[in-house]
Amino acid sequence: MCVSVDSRRERARRDQIGEMVRKTNCVTGTASGRTSVITASGKKLGDVLWINERLRMNSLKKILAAWDALPEEERKPGLKVDYGPPDPKRSLHRPPKGALILAGQFRRLMRDRDGSLRYTEQSDYNPGEGQRGWARLREPAQDMMWIPQDEWQAMIPSSPQKGQRFSAPPSFIARLARYQLDPERGLGEGCTYVNVRPKVANVDITLEEVTKNEMRLRLDGKFELAVRSPGRNSRVIRYQPALLGFLTYDRRKQQVTGFQMLAFGPAENAPRGVISGQYYLGIAYDLVTNPTEAQLVWPPRRAG
Repeated sequence: MCVSVDSRRERARRDQIGEMVRKTNCVTGTASGRTSVITASGKKLGDVLWINERLRMNSLKKILAAWDALPEEERKPGLKVDYGPPDPKRSLHRPPKGALILAGQFRRLMRDRDGSLRYTEQSDYNPGEGQRGWARLREPAQDMMWIPQDEWQAMIPSSPQKGQRFSAPPSFIARLARYQLDPERGLGEGCTYVNVRPKVANVDITLEEVTKNEMRLRLDGKFELAVRSPGRNSRVIRYQPALLGFLTYDRRKQQVTGFQMLAFGPAENAPRGVISGQYYLGIAYDLVTNPTEAQLVWPPRRAG
C-alpha cells in the first residue's frame, strides 16, 4: 500500500513534540535496528546502531563525543523543557482506569550436554541475520502487559476460602496465548500467534493464603502453541511453556500489590529463522507499581 505525502501530513502530530521528531528524524516506532538519542532541548546526538557490537560501540562513542561537546548548561542534570500542550487530535494511549501494568523480560536459552541450561551463544544461531546479531539476540528482550480492571477483579474470590480453586478468565488466557507468550519479542514487531488455536491453553488459580488483610493466590498454567510459518521454507514455530504465578491482594485497600508470572519451556524453530530446532524460552512478568513514561507505552494489539 502506498501512502501519499499529503495523507501522512494529515496524520502528523501537530505540536512541538511532533515538530521535534520531524526535525531530528528520530526513530519513534519501527524495528529499524537503531535508537535515536536526543537531548532534553530537542538536539539529536546520533543513532545507536544495534546491528552488531562493532557498529553499536562506534555509534555510542560518536554520541558520547557529541554530548561532551555540548555547552555545560545543556548537560546539567534535571534540565526541563516545556514542549507545550500535546496535539488534542493525537492523544497518548494510557492504561484504562484500574488496569494493572506488568513489565516482561524474554530470554532464549540452550541445554548443555550435561542437561544444564545456559545462555545462547553465536553457534546456536543460524547464518545470516541471526549470526550477525547474535550478541543482541542473546540479551533479554522487553515487553509490557496490561490487565484490565474487570479481568484481574475476576481473579479475586468474593467469598475467599483457603484452597479454593477456579479457572482464570478466558480473556486473560487468550491474551497470554496470542500475545504475551510470543517468541517474536526481541526479534521484531510481528505477532506469531495472533490467530493461533492452541492445542492446550489453561490457567488455574488457587487461593493459597487468606487473612483479614490479604490474599495470596497461585497461578498454574500450561500452553501448547504452534503455527506454521509462511513462505517456501515453512516451519512449525512451537512453544510449550508451563506457567507459574503469584498474585497478592490487599483486602483493605482492594488493590493488587504483587503480581509475578514466569513461563518457561521448550520451543522449536525461532521466528525469523534465527534458530532451527529446539531451544528454551523463559518469560517473566512483574507488576509495575510506579511506571515510568516508557512503561506507559501502549502494548500494540495486546491491551484490549
